[in-house]
Amino acid sequence: MIRRSAALLLLATGFAGVEPVDAQTLAGRVVHGSDASTVAGARVELHRVTATEGSVIDSTLSARDGSFSFQLPEASGGGDLWLAAARVQGVLYFGPARHAGQGADEPYEITVYDSLTVQAPPGDLRVGMRHLVITRGQFGGFDVAEVIDVLGPEDRTLVPVADSLPIWTTSLPASAVGPRVLEGGVPTQAVAFAAGRVELRSMLSPIGARLTYVYTTRATELELDIEHPTDRLEVVIAGMDAEVTGATPAGTSTMGSEMVSRYEATAVAAGTRIRVAVAGVPRVGGRALVWVAVGAALLLAAAALWWTGNGERRRLRVPPPAA
Repeated sequence: MIRRSAALLLLATGFAGVEPVDAQTLAGRVVHGSDASTVAGARVELHRVTATEGSVIDSTLSARDGSFSFQLPEASGGGDLWLAAARVQGVLYFGPARHAGQGADEPYEITVYDSLTVQAPPGDLRVGMRHLVITRGQFGGFDVAEVIDVLGPEDRTLVPVADSLPIWTTSLPASAVGPRVLEGGVPTQAVAFAAGRVELRSMLSPIGARLTYVYTTRATELELDIEHPTDRLEVVIAGMDAEVTGATPAGTSTMGSEMVSRYEATAVAAGTRIRVAVAGVPRVGGRALVWVAVGAALLLAAAALWWTGNGERRRLRVPPPAA
């Protein structure tokens, strides 16, 4: 169930709006995200993604006007996807994923940024969305899944000076045990759990980064401190009665025979505390509902993903599987 949920999430986030490309070539240009100027001399790679793997099959340098072009080999199957990626200052930036087929109306562009090496986590990063799915655990506490979209700076990519340095971090609830990463966000090796905290140990570009992880608690009360300004917070309570403070009721629905309650808050200030307490006897009959709820919530998060930057809505782009 977890792998299926992660696969669906990848399809919903990384390949949403996949466009066709000319059957013979994939041509485009490399542009700078700050002013849309073209970038010459960038190493550009051609990636092919199949149902089972991703691979780099060709590379070139962008021309003086930022342009590049690849001849596409014969596809291994009808579902193959093609992407180009540009490496600038050691950072790899992906263009959109496209199917082979008819010519696309929109020009193919890879947006890159300048890099800034940092020696400590920046203190001014915001969260675009934080989504929690909470169900009753086997031992009287909770099973919790979280999806967090961390917003990058608007004009550059932050690169930690060392692989062990977190670029962004937040706390786990004091009662959390067994945290682990779910597929569908940043690579597993980019997330660490240390001393009761979640750490993002990777570069952070203006595209942002998505963290997805789960944990359990033994206590019947969950307290979660929101450490970063958050544009949107959503809490989903599945299969049990609970009292939620720090977020406003946003409706109920059913999942099979189970009740699902939603709570939300916008423009959440740093220092806000979310509290969830069991209010009645749980109605869940097993752990299956936990992962059904997680999968549904991750898809909901992908579909509803949004945040505001410079007064304009931006959309997270998740890169394809690493080659």
